[in-house]
Amino acid sequence: MKSKEREHDDEVFADEAAFNKRFRRLAGAELADHKKHLANAVGEKKSRITIYFDSDVIETFKQRAETEGVGYQTLMNRALRDAVKSDITKLKQESVKEDILSDKRFLRRLKTALSS
Repeated sequence: MKSKEREHDDEVFADEAAFNKRFRRLAGAELADHKKHLANAVGEKKSRITIYFDSDVIETFKQRAETEGVGYQTLMNRALRDAVKSDITKLKQESVKEDILSDKRFLRRLKTALSS
């Protein structure tokens, strides 16, 4: 079975004229269709929202993004995801604590084990 991927010489990417000869540029509706297809192929859906952050917060993320070579919105998304995961972990821990404290049988066994 033949692979759909093609290997391209580095010269094609080094010279704009060679690139334009080898590849067709997309525009307008055709470009929009391809963008939608690529977004769906990525799998992880993003939602567009309008949100306001303090200027210093945005500037901090932009500086970090430049250092790390990624987009600042990507870093902000990661930070929010980490915060959500942390909150979920804390909620689960609290739930386990409440379950333990309400389990009288377990508490009696624990008391016996500690007094031995």
